[in-house]
Amino acid sequence: MVEDLEKLNRIWREILLDEVKTWVIFKHGTCVVCSDPAQDPREYATNLMKKMGIVVTATSHGDFTVHNLENVLGWVIEYHHKDILSYVSPTDVEGDDAGDMMVGLHGRHMRGEDAKELQIIHVEGE
Repeated sequence: MVEDLEKLNRIWREILLDEVKTWVIFKHGTCVVCSDPAQDPREYATNLMKKMGIVVTATSHGDFTVHNLENVLGWVIEYHHKDILSYVSPTDVEGDDAGDMMVGLHGRHMRGEDAKELQIIHVEGE
């Protein structure tokens, strides 16, 4: 669960730069990017998470790619849909040298929780 929403918003602003104006954050930190300004961001994010956020191991719904960040401590996790992302902070995983697998599994688990609960806690650019 997100403990410091304002900090997470600052991190997403830094990660997404000026390329993305609208995004939605769910209770466990999953970020859904909304590139179409004509769409309602809440509706888009909720529908996308219902269809594409559920974790199904041994399928593309279980896949993830971990990216180290240059300007922010932590990692961004990309999934099978380009608009679904997770940020994992070094404080979210145990150990000083958490590997990509541990980081990715943590992000994927949080995405799975968000896909079940579908509780939006922030909309940027609404």
